[in-house]
Amino acid sequence: MFDLNRGLLTKGRVNAFHVTKACVTQWADATSRGEHEAATQWAQVVNEQPIADVVQAMLHQALEPAAEIVFDDDPQLLAHLREPRLRSALLLR
Repeated sequence: MFDLNRGLLTKGRVNAFHVTKACVTQWADATSRGEHEAATQWAQVVNEQPIADVVQAMLHQALEPAAEIVFDDDPQLLAHLREPRLRSALLLR
């Protein structure tokens, strides 16, 4: 109806997924090293993406019963998306 699955928009959502995945990994690395300012900066990069709905969908799907299936190709990403500190930094209220 609104042509939301046309190529350009689909590509944008795929790119947003990959950007989010890379930033979440960087956030986790910075957090594990105690570099809280760097972790905050990585969270800001995610929050300021043009397609923020992708991030919110990933965070919500991470807690669904089928999450292991959805994220079966990257269980580490799933673990990061379930991390309470990351969820606190990224989830919209």
